[in-house]
Amino acid sequence: MGQTFSQSLGFIRVPQEWTNVKNPDPDIEGGIKEYLKFDDLKSNEKKKLVVENIDAQNEMSDPSNPQSEKFEPYTFSDGIGRMSNELVEEVYKHFNVEDRKPSAMQIRYAGCKGMLVVDPELEGKTIRFRESMKKFDSDNNYLEILKFSEKRGCFLNRPFITILEQLGVKKEIFLKLQKEMIQKHISSMFHEGEAYNFLNRHALLRINFSNMFVANICFTEDPLFRSMIYALFQKQLELLKNKAKY
Repeated sequence: MGQTFSQSLGFIRVPQEWTNVKNPDPDIEGGIKEYLKFDDLKSNEKKKLVVENIDAQNEMSDPSNPQSEKFEPYTFSDGIGRMSNELVEEVYKHFNVEDRKPSAMQIRYAGCKGMLVVDPELEGKTIRFRESMKKFDSDNNYLEILKFSEKRGCFLNRPFITILEQLGVKKEIFLKLQKEMIQKHISSMFHEGEAYNFLNRHALLRINFSNMFVANICFTEDPLFRSMIYALFQKQLELLKNKAKY
């Protein structure tokens, strides 16, 4: 229910003549196979893989086994639509996101819903939908934007640290990064620049901290922002305690 009637950011008129909504492109299937290089396996590994595959197929289709059942292979497909540069520039201007220029957006349009990404190879003003995006037929000409893509923080986690360690990165490097992060968090309670960076990165409120920082708002002295910094600092320490490897 929430996904069906989710609130949108607004809409912009896009004539259906600019799209392929009446005859969407087929989804891209089997793309993951390009990353599986069978030739890289050693001879024994190839034989083992082939034998196991044959045995698995025989077991699945064995009529003497009442529990065996033939399953259709599962297909991984890419059902993301595409939008041209010329049209997306109009979308940026209409929604006042020209400074961000998001590369993807969640949309609804004429019975289609899903994701659109910017494709610089498309010419003119056009949108190319995929078959899996189309849910029903409609004559609606308004492209509704539910959400734009946005930047997100990138963090080291235990599995990634383990991989880096196996590649030869010393654990002292990660300990040093931890200490530097804690020191920056502490500095955010006393230095305005660090306070701004800390709030801008971790606060979930839709507040333009950049404008406030330029306007010389003192985050470290304001009771509200100081309490926010302290609460976020405690949260970050708790995350570090529970999630960190060391």
